[in-house]
Amino acid sequence: MGVEIVTMNWGAKSHSNIKKWPRWVWAILLLVYLYALLSMIMRPSSAFQEPEYIVHIVQPGDTLWSVAKERQEEAGFSGDIRSLVWEIQEASETTALILPGDILLIPVVK
Repeated sequence: MGVEIVTMNWGAKSHSNIKKWPRWVWAILLLVYLYALLSMIMRPSSAFQEPEYIVHIVQPGDTLWSVAKERQEEAGFSGDIRSLVWEIQEASETTALILPGDILLIPVVK
């Protein structure tokens, strides 16, 4: 009774078939990575500025729509008035129901 020992060569030569990337490819990948890293770190200073608001105290008869329409130019807003109404609601943390004496914050567009 003979014992046969079988050894398996688990792809010792398979690594030699994989082509290496040229150095210029690695250089480009490194540059892209560095650009992405620096663009995240070096953001414009305007991104870190505190937002400015116009403070409006709600008077009897005011609605979010009327306040937005009245303060639209002053806030520097030129888009759809519905967007400004939404921004006022978000900044003021309020719903569409506003009462006299409520304070509304109207974001200023720079």
